[in-house]
Order: sequence, then structure tokens, then C-alpha cells
Amino acid sequence: MLSFLKLVDVVLQQQNDSDVYTTESDTSESQESDVDGQLTQLGDEDYEDNLDSLLSAKASEPCKDFTAVEIGVLITLIICPARLLRFFQDPETTSCSVNFSWDPAEWERCNQSLIDYLVLNQSITKLQMEVCIVYLAFFFGKTKSNLASSVGFCHWKNCHQMLNEHEGSSDHRNAITTFFLRCEKVKGQARIDSQFVATYLSEKSYWKSILKRLLSVIFFLSSRGLAFRGSNQIIGSPKNGNYLGLLEIIAEYDTLLANYLKDYGNKGKRNVSYLSANICEEFIQLILEQVLQFIVQELKQAKYYSIIIDSTPDVSRVDQLTLSFRYVLENGNPVERFVGFIPMSGHSGAAMKDLVMETLEKLQISIEDCRGQSYDIASNMSGIYNGLQALIKERNGLAEYVPCGGHSLNLVGVCAAECNGACVDFFGLVQEINNFLSASTHSWGVLLSHLDAEYLHTARSNFEKYEEESKMLTEIQTELNRRKQAYVLVHSKFSFLTNLDKLTSDEITEAATALVKRYPKDVDYNLGSERLHFKSFFSSFCEFEANQHDNAEDEQRFHF
Repeated sequence: MLSFLKLVDVVLQQQNDSDVYTTESDTSESQESDVDGQLTQLGDEDYEDNLDSLLSAKASEPCKDFTAVEIGVLITLIICPARLLRFFQDPETTSCSVNFSWDPAEWERCNQSLIDYLVLNQSITKLQMEVCIVYLAFFFGKTKSNLASSVGFCHWKNCHQMLNEHEGSSDHRNAITTFFLRCEKVKGQARIDSQFVATYLSEKSYWKSILKRLLSVIFFLSSRGLAFRGSNQIIGSPKNGNYLGLLEIIAEYDTLLANYLKDYGNKGKRNVSYLSANICEEFIQLILEQVLQFIVQELKQAKYYSIIIDSTPDVSRVDQLTLSFRYVLENGNPVERFVGFIPMSGHSGAAMKDLVMETLEKLQISIEDCRGQSYDIASNMSGIYNGLQALIKERNGLAEYVPCGGHSLNLVGVCAAECNGACVDFFGLVQEINNFLSASTHSWGVLLSHLDAEYLHTARSNFEKYEEESKMLTEIQTELNRRKQAYVLVHSKFSFLTNLDKLTSDEITEAATALVKRYPKDVDYNLGSERLHFKSFFSSFCEFEANQHDNAEDEQRFHF
């Protein structure tokens, strides 16, 4: 009943809800095959009987328990051309009795021939919007419109006005939208909107592919801290910036992106192209929100955290506060996440404390879970009374303050260098020479020319010396490696003789047996047993010496 252009508007307005309805109506592959098989076996008369039975059986309450087969039958009945034809045909002659529009919305007035036709055909005495009956009265519950109820509509004089009001209602739009979404699940049936749906899905896939390429360029530039914009936003200009420049490079090897830039580039304002700086900033903001949401979720899972804060001015001379969180993941790995720059209104400890607390409340992070804070040693940060760390501790006494290690090390290095007068004089002289020579480009060029010439002269004069010394060093290295191998071999054979206290009896016996086999004429076969007796004697001797030493210390203490 609703015109095709109106259907297009409704579907486009409700396209954000398509994923929800589609998810709710998903079934398994086996169930879908059963639905298709049962639908294809139904004839036109079966459609009539099934619709009547469904409407009569479930007219008392919303049909929340419709099966997939029942939903398919209802959809097929509504979009079946044969049923629509019989609705406006004489049952006996099976031909149109009256020549009028099939769309009741176009009945501006009911003439006598139309009234006679409606009276003769009792089955259509009352006008009903079947799409709304099924998808509004049954799936969504009660409705105020008679056109979408089992009562029907019979005030033919007001037909045109009532149809316009019904088609403009939110109930009708919801029912029509649900009808088109449900049609997606009925396979193998004729559909009047198949071309529209195919075009819609094609456009959707096209823009998703384009957005993937645009976001990839944004990820690349932002991850490397590169600038996005140039002096203009003209495709093909060498001054259009890194963002558009990278898109042009990719387009040389990507046909889809090349056609996109050709069709939508340089179109000016009021044209959707996703290439403008404003849209790029919106993408960056959306990415920022997703990253920030991930950090906050990860931090809440870790629960306990510490904060790291410092202030730095940007290029516009605006002092900004940098806020970072440090926490430990579930796998035990510590991480440090940078949250962002926060513009500062003051440098006092109280002002920074209010700014930090406001940011934590905005991120829905509890200050009670903070277990550490690290800043530099400036008085507004580290002050024990009015410093930021003291004010944070008033809110949470478990947030221990630890001075920044890098800043402290830098101060230690400066103080250590200033303690040496000769070092201070030397670096001061170097600084003065640098200031004098860097003030003039000519003086700096003369310095570099002398340094380069001296370097080349020194390198050439020492080349032969380096060649001779390198040969000697190579020979020495080779000889040392050969000696090392010999020492290792000797050590492996005789090291047990000097390490009796560190080896077990089995290790000593094994090493002695191997030595006897290697030198049978020079070493007696009783070497192993002799080494074991010597180890026992040596151990007893060491124990005796230790006891004697302890006794002597005891006697000396007794005399004192």
C-alpha cells in the first residue's frame, strides 16, 4: 500500500536498526533449509488457509512465539502477486470487474462503481493493511489504527484521508521496516524489492571499503606523529598535506580508490566525499574515544593504578597537563598508558588537583584505587603542605608519592658537574666558541672545512699504519685461539687433581680411569684409589684445622 519511494525513505531512515532485527531473526542453516522446503511446497490455497489459521489462532495476543515457518508463510502471503491479484478480482470470472487503481491511497473519492464492487465482494468489505496486521498487531502488540487490526476499516468516504494518516504514522513505518527486514530471511520467493536491496547492499559494501582505506591512512599518520593537513585540500596538489597525498599514492595501485578520488575529489562543499579536513577530524575523534574507552576498561580490570603528571607548553604557548596511568595487567606485565593533554588554568597545587580530580570523574575512575603518584620535584608538585601530591594524599592516603627518577638524575648530573671547576671552565669555553662561530654562517663554514680537512689528512696518514697493525692483531688473535684450545684440552684431563674437594668419588674415579687409559705407561692403575684416600685425608685435615682454630678463639675470649 505504501509507494516504493516512501519505502526507500523508511528503510534509509531505519537502516541503523537493521542489524538488530537481522540478529534476532537468525536461525541455523538446517532450520532455514526446512523453512524453504515447506514454503516451496505450499500452493496459493495453502497460503490462504495458513494465513487464516495463523490470524485466528494468535489474534488475542502478540505473536512473540512465531516459528520460522509461520513467519515465512506470512511474508510470502503478503508479497505473493497471485494473492494481490485475487484481492481485486471477481472470484467467479477471475477478471477485474472494475477498472481502478490497486493502491487505496490513490482513491481520492469512491465512485459508484467502486462501491458496488466492494459490496459484491464480501471478502474485502473491510480494508486491512496486512503488513501492519502481521508486524504491528502481532509482533509489537496493540495498535490504535483499525487498518492494522482484525476489525478492519469500512468508512469508504474517508478512505483517502485515513490512509494518508495511517501511512504517516510511526506504527506503519515500524511495521513496513520490519516487513522488509523479515523478507531477507525468506529465500527462494519472488520479491518486489530485490533490486533495491541489492543496490543498497552494494552501496553499503562500497562505502565500507572506502572507509577502511581512509582509516588505514589515519592510523598510519597518527601512529607516527605526522601532520595531516597541508596548505590546501585539492586532490592533485603537491601542497594538500600528508593525508590526501598518501591517498593519491595508494590510488596509483588501487583501482577502487582511484575511481573514488576521480568521482568525489574536489567536489567542494555540500558534497559527501569523506575527504575534507572536518570529516578527518571526526574520524580522529571517534578513534580517540575508542582508544580511551579501551584504556579505561583495561585500567578498571587491573583496579589499582598510579598516575604520572607533568606540564608542558605547546606551540601556541598554552600550558597543558600530560596525564598517564601505570598499572599491571592480568598476565603480570606492567603498562603505561598516555591519556592526553589537558589545558591548565593555573599552576598551583590546588588548581592541578581540581583538574586531575575532574578528569578522573569524567573517565569514571575512582581515586580510591590510586596507589602511587609521580611528578617532578617542583614545589607546586612535591610540596608537603600545598603541593599536588599532598592534596591527592588528603583524598587517598594510600597514594604514595615518588619523585621522577629521570628528573632527579638530571639534577644530580648538573650538580656533580658544577662541583668541578676545571670541567665548568672547559665546557664554558666550548659554549662560547660555539656561540661565536654559529652566529655567522661564513665562520661556521670555515670551521667545518678545517675539521673535514684535518680528518681526511689524519685518516690518510694513518692508513698504512692501520693496515700493518691489523695484520699483527689478526695473527695474535689466531695464536691466542690456538693456545686456548690447548689449555682447555689439558684442563679437561688433569683438572680433577686440583679439585678433589669439589668433585664426588664417582667423578674422581671416572677421571682417574680415563687418565690411566690415556697414559698407561706413565700413570699407575691405582691412581683413582690413591686420589680417594688423599681426598679423605685432606678432608680430615681441614676439619682438624678448623677445630683448632675455633678452640684458639674460644680460649682467647675466655682470657678477656
